[in-house]
Amino acid sequence: MRLDSLNLPLETAEVEELARHYPSVEHFCSRLDDPAFPTDDKQQTRKQQALGVLHQHILTHVAPPVQSGLSLFAHLRDDVRLLPTGCTSLDGLLRGGLREGTMTELVGESASGKTQLCIMAAVATAMRGEHVVYLDTSASFTARRAAAMYDHAARQEAAPESLGDTLAHITVQRVHNIHALLSALDTWAAYLQAEQGNQPPKRPSLLVVDSASALVSPILGGGQHSQGHALMICLARFLKHMAAYHRLAVLSTNHVVGGGGAGWGSKPEGSGSARSSETRPALGESWRSQPHVRVQLACGEGAARSATLKASALSACEHSVWFELCEAGGVALEPG
Repeated sequence: MRLDSLNLPLETAEVEELARHYPSVEHFCSRLDDPAFPTDDKQQTRKQQALGVLHQHILTHVAPPVQSGLSLFAHLRDDVRLLPTGCTSLDGLLRGGLREGTMTELVGESASGKTQLCIMAAVATAMRGEHVVYLDTSASFTARRAAAMYDHAARQEAAPESLGDTLAHITVQRVHNIHALLSALDTWAAYLQAEQGNQPPKRPSLLVVDSASALVSPILGGGQHSQGHALMICLARFLKHMAAYHRLAVLSTNHVVGGGGAGWGSKPEGSGSARSSETRPALGESWRSQPHVRVQLACGEGAARSATLKASALSACEHSVWFELCEAGGVALEPG
């Protein structure tokens, strides 16, 4: 990075003088022990002051101070806001719900509850008066399903928002190919960027992409689309950037490939764990490390479903919980 490209709070002549001695930020950082660098507070020459300003600017804007893993963990645990999904068992598995600044992925076979949980999370967020962007790739989101979940939740406790207001807080966009999805994300990113600091009237707290794999899988493999892998990585980076930069909770879904279920004849003892070693999330190894949190869903007996934590920076993986899937959402089941 060229030193004169930095937006330094210095006179133009001072920036030019610094750039002559230190052409790049890397060059400057490699010479911090240079005798010209101010080490004595008593030396208050103009050049030394300019060097101090440059040093501070780099620490603040280019290379933030190093943090320990413990401090980062404490920040995630204590300072990041949680968005409950509306399914108590899933919230327990996620230690409170979806975390802002984090991309969470639900993976599972057909009818395992991925879309149902996405709609539940959207309704639960909207019922608190917060806005949701729901990017729907298969026309699965319907007002009827959302209204049923709202009515069920409203019977459990008083809802601060009416049904009409709740639905108004959810912006649903139909996207039917990867280019439309990236375009929609770019539009929302530009909107949030333009309104940064002004608290836009419809700033979303939750971004749902249901389902990312439905649009990415057709362009991967087979040589049909030479840029498929690049578009997939671009999508992953876009979602993680929006989560981190705009402090959104991002929720996406992914299907599984491989085999069927692994046998769900009865509920396991204790918390239970129903894993299918024959199945794996689609989109391949390049996608595996993209989501911060991954939860794998699987069908059980009747309406029973399991959710198993497969990836997380905060919790031990392979722990499972049960819930019952119904039109009104997911209901936690007691282990038995």
